[in-house]
Amino acid sequence: MKSSKVYCIVGTNGSGKSTLIRKVLGDNPEPLGDRKGIKWTQSGDVAAAGWYKNACGGCDGIKNMDTVEATVAEMVEYQIPFVLYEGILICTMASIRRLDLFYGIKPTIIHLALTTEECIASVEARRKLAGNDEPLNPNNLLSKHRSVAQFAVNARAEGYEVLSMNREDAELYLLGEIYDDCL
Repeated sequence: MKSSKVYCIVGTNGSGKSTLIRKVLGDNPEPLGDRKGIKWTQSGDVAAAGWYKNACGGCDGIKNMDTVEATVAEMVEYQIPFVLYEGILICTMASIRRLDLFYGIKPTIIHLALTTEECIASVEARRKLAGNDEPLNPNNLLSKHRSVAQFAVNARAEGYEVLSMNREDAELYLLGEIYDDCL
């Protein structure tokens, strides 16, 4: 029996975390219900913590990291072949260590390594689509960008597999992993 492959998608606001998961889930993801306070979505062999029919990511509203970790562990227990989760607040070294220590799950970390300019442009475009014409103060985004980059460095230093790539390469990588595994 194959074990699940778990992927933690990290990146700052506007890096494309939620969009990447939506693309991997495809056009018809199904909600699997509400587990421990978190909805999760499945499409074939892929499941993601959160619900990805909304404008922002499925994990954006989740504040309790323990709940996300338990949900990821539950998806692995159900032998879902590919498990994805993402979020700036959710993907921390403490969370990665707890998954490893308490559940024996060592996720592959996909770091969406975009420039701050690319992320700012994405956030501004998303805000404009939502009708928000207020000027963006980039200070919070810049701070998160530095934190996410440091997270990737720290995770790599602790022996976790960290793949730093752009949006397109991340999508090709994940789709290749899923479909190569299914053949």
